[in-house]
Amino acid sequence: KEDAEEAFSEAIARFQKLTKEFPKKALYHRQLGETYLALGNHSRSWPEAKDTFEDAERALSRAIELDRNDAELYSLRGQAYARMSENEKAADDYARAVDLEPSNASRHHTLGHFLFHANDPNVRDKVRALKHEKKAVELAPRNPQFRSSLGRMYWHGPHDRDRALQELQTAIEL
Repeated sequence: KEDAEEAFSEAIARFQKLTKEFPKKALYHRQLGETYLALGNHSRSWPEAKDTFEDAERALSRAIELDRNDAELYSLRGQAYARMSENEKAADDYARAVDLEPSNASRHHTLGHFLFHANDPNVRDKVRALKHEKKAVELAPRNPQFRSSLGRMYWHGPHDRDRALQELQTAIEL
């Protein structure tokens, strides 16, 4: 664990230096944000992880200021918001990523999965989640993860057991 934390600290220091040297380079802010996300996911202590996710959000927000059309930036910042339980902001960022890349199956899957499993009942939307997961499968029909997720949504959402089993069986066969 100490080696990993040391590696994260070194990477953060390197990207902080780069963001100071090249403040208008979105890539370096993105890499800083991604490193904070990874560190937060690695952390075992919530107060420490929360601070790290806040750092990730700030770095990714700066990257978005510099490049508003990069769907991955919104998806990454959505992860930071989700980890901090800022569910409405996370859903908005995941939706923005879909808007920017409507033919990207992973964007639909991420939004669908988040909406289906959101802890906040004001954000949870199983109907919209199912729509996005179906779109993910339509765009990437041979992806077993998307098929499995769609099957679970049918099982736990509209309780369409036949369709759920069909999707799960297809996932297994892939």
